[in-house]
Formats: sequence, C-alpha cells, structure tokens
Amino acid sequence: MTSSSEERLPSDSAAPHTARIIPFDRQSELQRAVQQRAQERLDAEAIKPKVPIARRLITFAVALIPVTIIFSGFLLAVHAVRVITSLYATTPATQAAPPAPVAEAPSQPGVVILVPDKTLAPSAQEEDLTQRSRRTQRSEAE
Repeated sequence: MTSSSEERLPSDSAAPHTARIIPFDRQSELQRAVQQRAQERLDAEAIKPKVPIARRLITFAVALIPVTIIFSGFLLAVHAVRVITSLYATTPATQAAPPAPVAEAPSQPGVVILVPDKTLAPSAQEEDLTQRSRRTQRSEAE
C-alpha cells in the first residue's frame, strides 16, 4: 500500500516535528496579475451598493400575489364543496313525504323482508302489537 510521508523520511531523533516555511520571493507576472484581479474583485464587492428595504418589500409583495390567489382559491373550493354537501345532505322540511317505496323483487329467493306499515299512526301500531301479543298468549294458553 501507500506509505505516508512520515514513513518515507529518515527518522532523525534530533530533528523537530515542525514544518519549515521557505519564503518564495520570486513571483511571476501572471501570479501578480491574478492576485491583483482578486483584490480588485474583493474591493468591488465590499463597496457594492445594498438593495434598499423598500425594493425588497415591493418584491416580496409582488411574489406574494400568486401565492395568495392560489391559497384563497383552494379555500373557496373547499367552502363550496361544504356548502353543496350540506345542501344535498339535508332535506328541507317543507317537502312532502316521499311516496311509499315500491316493493322490489327479492334478490335472494325465499327471503322475505318485513317492513312496518308507515300509514298507521304510532299509537295504532302499538295497539296492533298489543292485540297480536294477546292473541298469541291466548293461543299458547289453550
């Protein structure tokens, strides 16, 4: 495998473990031009005019317009669905009672579904039930 730079150096117990910096006095013209260009760029960014707060607020307000339109449209659609659902879910009390349902053909042969007669008043239904229960009690007693 690769060996680290410490392993390649001859171990000298007298040498300290610090790096020595050798100054490089000669700079090429290209290096000087690059350094000068970088410094000019830093100076130009430092004196760059800041964007006024009013402009930022106007930009924010303009960007907020489509967001507000979309959000309010969504809320309006949800409200419309609620209103329409509430209109169809409740039947008004002014409407007449629906006609008696027509007996449908049974889906299973031999199955009879008993439905109480809605034309009788509730008290008449109770009387009818009590008379039937008395008849069944009499027939069981005999």
